Amino acid sequence: MSTFDFRILLETIGGQKTSYYSSSFVDTSVGLVLSASQVYNRITGSVSASYQNQNTFSGSNFNKNFTFKDNTLLSASLSGSQSTGSIQFTALDTNYDRLLRYKFIGEKVTNVLGLPSNQWVYVDQIRLPADDEANFLEGNIRGRNAFFNDTITFANTSNVNSDIPFLIDATGSDRYIKFVDDRGIPEVALRMGYDVDSDVYEISGSDNFTFDIGNVHNLRITDNILHEGDNDTGISFLPDLVSINAGGIEFMRAQEADIGNTLTFNIANKDVNFIVESTGSSKMLFVDGGTNRVGINKAAPTTTLEVEGDISASGGLTLGKTSTSSDVASSAGAVTSNNHSISHTLTLNANLTDDAEHADVVVTTNKCLATSVVVGVANAKVQVVPHTIAAGSFKFFFVNKSGAQINDDATIVFNFSLI
Repeated sequence: MSTFDFRILLETIGGQKTSYYSSSFVDTSVGLVLSASQVYNRITGSVSASYQNQNTFSGSNFNKNFTFKDNTLLSASLSGSQSTGSIQFTALDTNYDRLLRYKFIGEKVTNVLGLPSNQWVYVDQIRLPADDEANFLEGNIRGRNAFFNDTITFANTSNVNSDIPFLIDATGSDRYIKFVDDRGIPEVALRMGYDVDSDVYEISGSDNFTFDIGNVHNLRITDNILHEGDNDTGISFLPDLVSINAGGIEFMRAQEADIGNTLTFNIANKDVNFIVESTGSSKMLFVDGGTNRVGINKAAPTTTLEVEGDISASGGLTLGKTSTSSDVASSAGAVTSNNHSISHTLTLNANLTDDAEHADVVVTTNKCLATSVVVGVANAKVQVVPHTIAAGSFKFFFVNKSGAQINDDATIVFNFSLI
């Protein structure tokens, strides 16, 4: 949890300087809410401390026997209820060397209490000293033009109650609001305004600082979101169309159109690969844009479709090239071939219980290459698993998935496609 300190600085007309300090004015580990009386007691109980006109207090020269309520220059009073009342500060005139000005230091505390943070509050409403000290005027000012050659500072309790027009005229100069970070070498960390050379309005941040935009409900883009220094990489927008581009290549396009809504990858037919990864495979789906091939769990497919692993289907399989009646072999297991489709008829010589696996069957055909992909189906409810594919032959086994026993002497027809 955090603690926040609070200080009050006093200066008299004669130049006497005093300071009062309250350590841990707010301690969030104890409580986040203070009553008006608690605030009043902590202010009036602030102890005398060394005068340091800076945000960081070194913490030295305390006099706990003399507190803020003992001073004769500025008093604090509580008006209203003990819980929700307000604190009033009043300059006293009992001393000949009376109070000139005072300030409060401790931004977290002053913001909550509604006090000016690190801003001098003058007792006199107008003061025009003869030396180099700044002039002071308190009250309303009405004028036509004002010129400042140094700094304009607004107290944390001040407000802007009207529009501030920034005129872009024919004088040919930029118009910017700049946030300058001078914690090291002074640098413009953020700027908002108009660049006359480019004739553009911009909000830009420095590469050396983090610039976040948060809690935006809508961000309306006319054309593009581009990567800095890389204008051919970004997201582009048109009516009912968004595209993602990298290095000048349109990788993805989403479009709503009367002819149909589409999500298209590699719309320009470039040599671009499409990859879907999974927890167990970096190429669970791989579309090779250069070779026009698809791999499933396969990084470099060698055919139009190549699958690394088992294939299972709950429905039928339709092939472009199918068997004819002349391809059906006898129950003895002879095999004939027709292009890249073969058929094999098998007669069981024993019962095959549900979910049981039949032994390997060897199929010999000169249509099979070492690089072939073999897909098999059957006229019974069995799972067909081809394997050990070589030049001139392949093996397969099958598993009974019918939910019942397949009896001895049953005939099963297997159809294979060699891709």
